[in-house]
Amino acid sequence: MSIHVKRKSGVGRRSKEASNADSSSALVDLRSFDLRWMLVFVVVAVLVLPGIVRSYQDNPYVIGSESYYHILLAQQLIDAKALNPFTPPSVASDSVFAERDRYFSPFHYLLAWLMVLLPSTSAKVLPAAFGALAVILFLAILSHFRFEKHEKYVILLVFVLNPAFMYMFSVLNAHAAAIVFTLAGFFFFLKKHRIFLVISTLCFSIVALFSIFNVVLTFALLLVYVLSSKEKQDWFISILFIVSLVAFFNRTELFYNYTTEVSRFDILGNLVSDLGSEIGFGAFSLILAVFGVAVGWKHKGNFLPYLVLTVALVILSLLVGGIANMYILFFVAIAAGVGFVRIVELEWKLRVIKHLTMLIIVCGFVFSSVSFMNRIISSEPDLPTTQSLSWMKDNTFRDGFVLSDYENGYWLLSVAQVKTFVDALSTQGYDQRFLYKVADSLFYSRNIKDVRGILERYNIRYVFITASMKEGGVWNRVDEGLLFLLSDKDTFKKVYTQGDVEIWRVEYEKPEDAQSAAQ
Repeated sequence: MSIHVKRKSGVGRRSKEASNADSSSALVDLRSFDLRWMLVFVVVAVLVLPGIVRSYQDNPYVIGSESYYHILLAQQLIDAKALNPFTPPSVASDSVFAERDRYFSPFHYLLAWLMVLLPSTSAKVLPAAFGALAVILFLAILSHFRFEKHEKYVILLVFVLNPAFMYMFSVLNAHAAAIVFTLAGFFFFLKKHRIFLVISTLCFSIVALFSIFNVVLTFALLLVYVLSSKEKQDWFISILFIVSLVAFFNRTELFYNYTTEVSRFDILGNLVSDLGSEIGFGAFSLILAVFGVAVGWKHKGNFLPYLVLTVALVILSLLVGGIANMYILFFVAIAAGVGFVRIVELEWKLRVIKHLTMLIIVCGFVFSSVSFMNRIISSEPDLPTTQSLSWMKDNTFRDGFVLSDYENGYWLLSVAQVKTFVDALSTQGYDQRFLYKVADSLFYSRNIKDVRGILERYNIRYVFITASMKEGGVWNRVDEGLLFLLSDKDTFKKVYTQGDVEIWRVEYEKPEDAQSAAQ
């Protein structure tokens, strides 16, 4: 996914004589450095270090909430002995109050196969493997577009050091797999020989099994390339036809979103990691990207179609949240990498200002990356949470539902193996979104009679409370709503506590009813 096409001159590119002149006066001559080893070190650190640190902190559990949903679906495939993607399971049970259809993408089959081969490490190995493949394929694509060697590695360093990359290849998610297959398809599409074009068609056909969104993105990407390069129009039409047929007969979903991040009509909030985006970019990446586009605007014919596609994805992020940033990342990395190289190669009248500017940029990248990596390392579930989930698995009844924040739903389903009232996927349907309102009524009401009636009506047997719920995730005060009502011993009984995690059992029988039943 490049915002450039083959060129004789372009962004960050000048005559050989001018480049040599700049190199002699530049603070750092990027051509003199072997950036490959720096890239290898950064990739290994980003993909491996968070898992190592979590294990050192006695928290070897898979990162994030969404990971456990995919593990749950993969385990269902294993239990149903349905590892053949051409024969999906006829029945896929659901353990939330409002059942919904399960959709198994190629990612879930791949994860299931890996869980059979590597039961204890598959969920950690797969994201890192996708990350390494994405870097290799992106490098190969950049090489096709004739970027200079130092430009390619600067772009890749920006790519890997962005929070969007860290999230995408640390947390189990189907988008990482779809992106790798898209990169592979695009890479083979750039090749000349017919066999590579056949492989490209196969890769894009696999992408068509993920979502209609990925089909449309594939169409847009290939269309932009074909219009820019004026070649392979026939193959473009053939691939589009085949991919459309695959999506139609597979009844591919429109869009999949298993993350708990809520979309908002705030472009900066959706894009910038430091402003709260769970899957975003560092502020310096965006600044450099704007600079890279600006300095290359006189050659806009080389990248304008790709820029239009990027803007369309930015607008889409207002509807789907930070997930769109996983795809925007490639365009941002190219523009920001080119922008950084251009700054290094520019001649400045005051060298001290240039030194200071580059120092600020480098420190900004490092700070943003380290800060987000620390967020990844400290991500839930933590040790007390997983211990409480294991306790629930062994010590609770299975004849009712568990009430908790929807972000905890995947953990309850996958680790505790209990039925949860709502989870993050509940946003997919109207009936399930209605349950959020019911859950809010329970969380914020201080009327014990109303709360007891709702609990009985929806057969809620347990309340699972974590530290994050009491620290702004649900409540802001220790006596707010349901936290105040938990003191009613006729309705709630604390059956477990570990750290800040609490599990309460709902007592439906009043004391006098239980006494008369015993008589």
